[in-house]
Amino acid sequence: MSTLIASRINAVRRKHASVRAGEGLCTMEIVFISTLLIEMGIDWVFDLPYWFRAAVLAVHATVLLYLLAMRVIGPLVRAPDDETVALWIESSFPEAASRIISAVQFARVDAAEVGASALMMTAVVREAEEFIEPRDTGEAVSADNMLKRVGIAGLLALLGIGLFIWGRPGSQDLLLRAFAVPGVQVPRKTHVELITANPLVIAKGDSVTIAARASGVIPGEGTLRVQYANGATADFAMKPDEKDRSVFAVSIDNAQDGFAYRVKLNDGQSDRARVEAHDRPSVAALSIEQIYPAYTRLKPAKMSNNDLTVLGGSRLAIRVTANEPLKATLAGDHVFNRVTFSGVDQSFELRPEADDPKTLVAYDNGQPGVRIPPAATGLAIHLVDTLGLESKDDAAHPLQVIPDAPPTVKITYPTSPDELVTEKAKTPIAFDITDDFGLASASIKYRPAGPLTNVTGDGLTATYYKGDALEGTPLLTRVEPMVNLDYNRIPVPGVPREHFTVRWTGKIVPPATGTYKIAIKSDDGIRVWLDGQQVLDAWGPRNDMSRIDSLQFEAGKPVDLRLEYLQLEGAAECKMIWIRPGNVYESIPQKSLFSSDDAIAAARDKQSKSIELQLGDTGPGAPPIPALRGQYPWDLAPMHLSPGDAIEWWIEAADANDQTGPGRTQSEHRLLHIGTEAQVREALLGKLGDYLQQIQDVQDGQKDITSKLGQIILEKPGTESGGERQK
Repeated sequence: MSTLIASRINAVRRKHASVRAGEGLCTMEIVFISTLLIEMGIDWVFDLPYWFRAAVLAVHATVLLYLLAMRVIGPLVRAPDDETVALWIESSFPEAASRIISAVQFARVDAAEVGASALMMTAVVREAEEFIEPRDTGEAVSADNMLKRVGIAGLLALLGIGLFIWGRPGSQDLLLRAFAVPGVQVPRKTHVELITANPLVIAKGDSVTIAARASGVIPGEGTLRVQYANGATADFAMKPDEKDRSVFAVSIDNAQDGFAYRVKLNDGQSDRARVEAHDRPSVAALSIEQIYPAYTRLKPAKMSNNDLTVLGGSRLAIRVTANEPLKATLAGDHVFNRVTFSGVDQSFELRPEADDPKTLVAYDNGQPGVRIPPAATGLAIHLVDTLGLESKDDAAHPLQVIPDAPPTVKITYPTSPDELVTEKAKTPIAFDITDDFGLASASIKYRPAGPLTNVTGDGLTATYYKGDALEGTPLLTRVEPMVNLDYNRIPVPGVPREHFTVRWTGKIVPPATGTYKIAIKSDDGIRVWLDGQQVLDAWGPRNDMSRIDSLQFEAGKPVDLRLEYLQLEGAAECKMIWIRPGNVYESIPQKSLFSSDDAIAAARDKQSKSIELQLGDTGPGAPPIPALRGQYPWDLAPMHLSPGDAIEWWIEAADANDQTGPGRTQSEHRLLHIGTEAQVREALLGKLGDYLQQIQDVQDGQKDITSKLGQIILEKPGTESGGERQK
């Protein structure tokens, strides 16, 4: 093909592609702007729902993509062939008389193939070149249509920009809505924003409150328009909140069904929102099994939900079946499926089973089965479903926790609580010891009877107060070995140097019987009570030694002590001494001071010794030993007792309760007095005489009864009455 003809054809082809692409772009702009303006106008009037706007946006995008592909990109990639372009040129210049199309076609074939001479073909091409060279072949492609579309597109663009500027700021919201941006409302004088969650999930029968906030023009009231699933609608008046007039709310009681709604305030309205009503989760079936403590050797037992009487220390295997799938508990959840014990306000997690979200099992520290709080009085099941709805008015199942009773201990011999025996006697001790689930140990306990001797105390309870009145919250409470306060030498932690008070309380246990004197060196005031009687009152500023004379104490007999001390200013000192029999002058030592009755009991217990009673095999797997009945021959000879001594003794037993126990029981305390053989014989003869006298009294009583019975039998019937008998 001639170079000139080829260049002209290519130029026409390029112009055609450009014009068609331009027309396509203008068409896209016209379609986009016009449909956008139409949608924005319709949306402003009718407040189109989000799904509709999103669908329109999708249609817009589809149409624009189609126009881009067919009207813009298509002309650029699908160029017409040379013959087509040559025909366009000849249509614009009819006088070409088919020279141009012939020249194009001759360039593609050999002259011999078409039966034409080479000279003729060359002449035709030359004539075509001579015709084309002076002419503007671009006229073959008209741009008039494109220019019209450019004008229309420009006018629409100016119109759209003008309307956008004129309608600001509302036009911005409409534009955002046209592009399906969520949460943007149609511009109104009043803007409505929902406060209530959307969607809101409630339980059937609950009250639901719909609330919205107004901005811009705040109306005096609003309307909640509700549409139910059956198509029925209802309007509810919404009143402004008294504290915040921009907030409008209304409550709907006993909502049984879900509904869609909008809030209308002035000329504005909210987006369409929904309330979903669902059944609350509830217990469809409840299974409770008592798992007894291992020491009882009892098998797990099913329980009636209406009679939950359980043994203390047991665990409960709780299995719940609900009416709907339940929520799995996540870390940090404050609301979860749980079993709650009333009386102690303690809860345990209920976990849905992996293969059945309607079935839950109670867990305690990651293990199935829950421990029973000893003070629990009932249990209730609280459920949360996958929607977050909670069960309501959870049924309470009464629960009674029965503690494992401690063993019972009876001494069947000796029958008397106070026996007289010799120091070498073998005293038989008979007993009857039982327990519901088996004994763990049993022993005879004994210790010296009478006053406390050879024991060591723990000191006195000292309570320190701020100020001069022994009032308020104590600064410090502790047990001190003796009354030996010297603040200048040893300060008391947490107690000021001046203006404080102290109260020492406890027991004094004298080591010997006799007359005692107590002296107290103090700076400042002191007061003393012995056995509840005030024996010294020196309250106020002073620095002196005070004495209490002629105190008669018995060895080992505790004496109540209360000593109060006042520190005003200067030195702080309080020391207590005594002068005991034998004219021994000393600070009252710790071994004679006890902080409480419990401290005295603990000291007595340290004197106690025991004789273990044999129970038999109590090892693992051995059967429980529910009772121990028998007799123990207590040989007193190894104790090296002397006449005049006394032994306090009792029997103590413990059960195998390793959950809430062990339970321990002591029998009544009894005494064994040690006497000489003569004293014991005399006592036995006295008892024998008492027995014989009792027998004689019984015999005399029987004789008296027999005599009276004989008189009744021999006695004649009563006298006749009613006058003389007729003959």
